[in-house]
Amino acid sequence: MGVFRFFRRAQWDDERANELEDYLAHERDDNIARGMTPDEAAHAAWRKLGSPTRIREEIYEMNTIPFLDALWQDLRY
Repeated sequence: MGVFRFFRRAQWDDERANELEDYLAHERDDNIARGMTPDEAAHAAWRKLGSPTRIREEIYEMNTIPFLDALWQDLRY
């Protein structure tokens, strides 16, 4: 992970959130086209992907340098 990317994680997180929402929307639309009701389609899409929040947390953890993260939090505080 680049240093500049470390300090722009909020922007990266917003982009990943949008990507996950787009994926869920496309998957839901595909499920509706297969004959599911909108509620069933949304639940099936969510089950297939998993929890978007947990995925974003895992991405955040992968892009964290523990020492720099702690230092950055201390400096902000």
